[in-house]
Amino acid sequence: MRVAVVIPARNEEASLAAAIRSVLHQTQPAHRIVVVVNNSSDRTEQVARGFSDQGVEVVVMAANPDRKAGALNHAVMPLLVQLHERDAVLTMDADTELAPDFIATAAPHLLTRTRPDGRRGPLNGAVGGLY
Repeated sequence: MRVAVVIPARNEEASLAAAIRSVLHQTQPAHRIVVVVNNSSDRTEQVARGFSDQGVEVVVMAANPDRKAGALNHAVMPLLVQLHERDAVLTMDADTELAPDFIATAAPHLLTRTRPDGRRGPLNGAVGGLY
C-alpha cells in the first residue's frame, strides 16, 4: 500500500518544518508528500520548498476562497486519478507531528475495515491521533 500525504498550510512557517520532518521520518515512507501553501503571507512557501530536495512537492494557491477545504481539494483531486485501489491519502494539519510509526500502524487498518455497506475493503476515510 502506498500512502500519499497532503499538508494544507496557511501561515504555518513556525510549525511546518516539524510536520514535514515527521512525515519524512516514518518507518513506512510516504509515497508522496504534497504541501499546499494556501494564501500565506509569511514564509510558509519558503519553508516547504526547503524540503523539495527530499521529494516534497509544493503547490501554491495565491487565491483560495474555500479555505482549508479548497486547498485539500486542489491537491487531492489530481492525486486520486493517479492512485491505485490499494493506495491511500493521508491529510494532516501543518501544526501536527506524526509518531514515527503512524503510517505503518494506520495503513493496514485502512485496507481491512468493514465499510458502511458491510463489505470488507478500503475505507474512504478515517481519523487517527493521540490527544
